[in-house]
Amino acid sequence: MMRPDNPLIVQSDRSLMLHTVTSVTDAQGRPVKDAQGRPMTREHPRFAEARDQIALFAELEKSPDYLHTYRITPISVWNAAAMGLTAEKIQSVLEEFACVPVPRNVLVEVQGWIERYGLLRLEKREGEAGLPALRARRGARRRARGGARAQERPRARGTGQGEPRLRRR
Repeated sequence: MMRPDNPLIVQSDRSLMLHTVTSVTDAQGRPVKDAQGRPMTREHPRFAEARDQIALFAELEKSPDYLHTYRITPISVWNAAAMGLTAEKIQSVLEEFACVPVPRNVLVEVQGWIERYGLLRLEKREGEAGLPALRARRGARRRARGGARAQERPRARGTGQGEPRLRRR
């Protein structure tokens, strides 16, 4: 449930801003000031709970005194999926602690990352070529499906690198 007094702001670039404090107010809702005239603050009552929930699927980037910044990344969401979190759970946490509406694109990206979790699995087996063989099989499947083709082409002149590079068409 979105409430203006919640501590979290979710931005469309997938950054999360978590307020650690809130202002102390008097009975009329005006900020209380200290002896030097500065507004008094106290820990936000929902900060600790929000921090613990957000840490399950977002990476802490900065943590100055009053505002912690987190970022939702594909890796952080995949790690959350590995722990059993669902896109619905992540959405409910964001909406539970947000003070403004959660941007739709953030929810769509999280859903897409969760759906892709576990689609590719790398396994080491005795007697097989390993990752280079996997890449070759993946490219062969794409060509068989009529998808993008990889073609060798020499690097541009003047780079000092004579190895061929792959280019997709």
